[in-house]
Amino acid sequence: MKKILLFQVDNPLKVKQTVATMRLRVESIPAAKFNQTVGSLVSGGKEEELPYSGEIPEGSLLLMCGLSNSEVDQVLYRLRSQKIFTTYKAIQTPTNTGWNVLELYQEMKKEKEEIEARKKQLKTQ
Repeated sequence: MKKILLFQVDNPLKVKQTVATMRLRVESIPAAKFNQTVGSLVSGGKEEELPYSGEIPEGSLLLMCGLSNSEVDQVLYRLRSQKIFTTYKAIQTPTNTGWNVLELYQEMKKEKEEIEARKKQLKTQ
């Protein structure tokens, strides 16, 4: 199923309106579900876990699930043109499908830090 999952996004309705003609399902995931796996959230399955009540990661996250490369490009273009910004953008993969939301956030933060470190290193060369 093609869908976009939103985590801590300020204006989920604006995201929905921006991609409405693409016929993508857009769901805003509450912090109480941050201990569930990406796969469970995508499939709409209900995991038998207590609601998450721990520390909430910083930043917003947009996760694109089941989209083709051209659809991903189109979503990113539309978001940029409407000035909708998120801290992290990700695509569902076989690897991250088994992660919970907190693990996905950790990986996105790590990747962003690595990219920024490489950019900084290139500037000093």
